[in-house]
Amino acid sequence: MFDLYFRKNPFDGEFTVFAGLSSAIDFIANYKFSAEDISFLQRKMPDTDPKFFDWLATVDCSKVKVYALEEGTVAFPLVPLLRVEGPLAICQLLETTLLTLINYARCDLLMSSVLLQILSHVVLVWYAPMLLVFALQLAKIRCYWNLVYEELKDQVQISLT
Repeated sequence: MFDLYFRKNPFDGEFTVFAGLSSAIDFIANYKFSAEDISFLQRKMPDTDPKFFDWLATVDCSKVKVYALEEGTVAFPLVPLLRVEGPLAICQLLETTLLTLINYARCDLLMSSVLLQILSHVVLVWYAPMLLVFALQLAKIRCYWNLVYEELKDQVQISLT
């Protein structure tokens, strides 16, 4: 069993959004060693007991249980994003890839968020002169209205609402 969590929010933020659960579940659901994988490992580790490769051929994740936050949930440091329970050897085989999948998804989501913030600032800077002109025109209209109101308030009943 292991818990997957992070220690610190990126960029000194207050929270993180959990992402990557669907990739993690897909990975676990399809985890197995093909004959080609086992053959490759046998060539790389020729002195290894053949029983190990026989065991690899039978590895599946049917006894693995995953408990996780819902994808898109706000997450905080040191709070588990997912908990994986099952046979020790299989959990150890899954752990590194799950860490990578979750961290990549969080990073991808974070980068998307940063990009959106940058774009919103670019759009604001791009339109700032127009917004300023619009605001000044509104202020000028309001000023004119106040002048007209002061001139006519005794002659006509005008309500400013």
